Amino acid sequence: MGLRFRKSIKIAPGVKLNINKKSCSVTVGKRGAHYTINSKGKHTASVGIPGTGLSYTHTGSKKNLSNKKMKEEKQQELANKINTVSAKMYRSEGSMRFCKYFHLITGIFFILAGLILTVIIPVCIIFPIIGIFSLLLSHSYSKQLKYLIEERKKKELHISSEKEY
Repeated sequence: MGLRFRKSIKIAPGVKLNINKKSCSVTVGKRGAHYTINSKGKHTASVGIPGTGLSYTHTGSKKNLSNKKMKEEKQQELANKINTVSAKMYRSEGSMRFCKYFHLITGIFFILAGLILTVIIPVCIIFPIIGIFSLLLSHSYSKQLKYLIEERKKKELHISSEKEY
């Protein structure tokens, strides 16, 4: 049987610092909807209806791509996903914009709050680090959104050129 350790500290209304033996994380939100980023780069968004047992959770992670081939494979995988966006409505342009600005705002908030709190409590240095991760996610969504818009324009041009013939 393994030893477990977990401690959750309320920092402000709707903001908790969670610490366990392998990582620490910050959770923003209240019952029904919250967003968590941990020190390993994993981020989780959860939305649910309290009292019903119905919820949806999306988990992602920050991966290091050191190899050019792996990077190209990831870009191809992203292109394949974006091609299925239109057919499956997996991720709309509006939701990508929301995620982009959500990460941008939370990143700026965590950086500023972290710098201020670090003066008082040195352990809070993790907040600016989490803010930087959030800004990187915002940049990632921005690139995906730009690519999605370019692909949509290409498809529109292709469809309009076929109609002319």
